[in-house]
This record gives sequence, C-alpha cells and structure tokens, in this order.
Amino acid sequence: MKRNRWMAAMTVLGVILLGTIGMAQDPEPPLTWKGKGQATLISEEGTRDIEFDLRIHVGEDGIVSGEVSTEDGNAQLERLYYGEKVKFDFPGLESRRLVLVLSLRDSDNPSVIIMNGQALADRFGYGELRARRLSAEGLKEALDLGNKEPTLLEEGALPEGVRKALEESAPMGCFKMTGGFVDEK
Repeated sequence: MKRNRWMAAMTVLGVILLGTIGMAQDPEPPLTWKGKGQATLISEEGTRDIEFDLRIHVGEDGIVSGEVSTEDGNAQLERLYYGEKVKFDFPGLESRRLVLVLSLRDSDNPSVIIMNGQALADRFGYGELRARRLSAEGLKEALDLGNKEPTLLEEGALPEGVRKALEESAPMGCFKMTGGFVDEK
C-alpha cells in the first residue's frame, strides 16, 4: 500500500514538472545552448568513452557558431539542421530531429563528424555519430558547408545532400547530452 502511494506521488510530481517544462516558450535569437555529454566511439580496438562540452550560439543575424570540446581537442560546428517540435500525449514531452555537422580541420585526418539524433524538450539529446573525410568528393556541397544559417527540416525530412552524406559516412558510435538555453547577456 505504501509503495502505491509513493508511485502515485511520484507520478503526480513528474506530470507537474514535465508540464512546466512544456509550457516554456521557444527562445528567439540571439540564443545559446550549452551542455555536456558523453560519446562512445567504436573501433577495431573496442570502445572508448569520451566526455564533451557543447556550445551552440545563434546570433541576432541568424548565424550559427559553436564547438564541441573534449580533452583531446575541439571540433567546430559547421551546420545545424533541426526539425519542428513534435508533441506527444504526455504533458511536457516533445522532441525534434537534430543534426549537427562538426569539422575536425586541425587533425592529421581532417574529417566531418555528423551527430544525427533527437532532442527531447530542448534539454536532452541522443543519437548516432558518423564520420567522413573532409576531402571526400562532393561532401562540402552535399552538406552545404559554408552556409552558417540553421536549417529547418521540412516535415522532419533531411535534405537530399545530408541524407546522402549520412549514407556514405562511416558509423563511429553514439552520443547522449544534457543542457539548456543560457542567458549570455
């Protein structure tokens, strides 16, 4: 009996907390999202877990900048693709498609890392990591590198170039992250 009361109380608390998250307004530029995460990289030697910090900034002019930092170095944010929020039957639960394209230009093997995943309530993220050499033919055009504006994915569908880049890239692991919008004034 005590356990049932505890479960009911926790359920009510969860609904209240999630409901307040869901009532938050979408932020307008300028905005900054900061978070921390963990990635598991898979190779022929086995798996390796790394911790990372992520910063994404969209200026008043709509230009995106940011980076992922690890103890091994930094990767620059090149592109941001995002989907519309999808709401579910549970209060406060919403998700959106999120694709981040990062460049490792200062390494021995310049590459593009694609973080292909989902964002939950704009606070949590998870997904797959894929990699491709930056010098791969047609990659810069396919990903529209150089365009620093965030791109809305119409009906959640990836542009043909991004879909092709994902298909032709190598899977390298998975990621999870948590964070949120911060006021940098």
